[in-house]
Amino acid sequence: MENMKRLRCKSEEAKVIKEKTLQYYEEHEERMFYKTYRDKGLLIGSGPIEAAHRSVLQSRMKLSGQKWSIKV
Repeated sequence: MENMKRLRCKSEEAKVIKEKTLQYYEEHEERMFYKTYRDKGLLIGSGPIEAAHRSVLQSRMKLSGQKWSIKV
């Protein structure tokens, strides 16, 4: 983040983008320990979640003879 703070912007638009990006990183810094998460074997990103949705949820929802009802 320190490197980004030192960047010089050539346009006002670039300056706004830089400031918004820095603000985002500062607000969410406690969630950005990606190397630590990977070292612990945790999956990050949406790929594993999307794959689980496809393989688990959809296969269970589409089983033969399934009946769905709402508990009243």
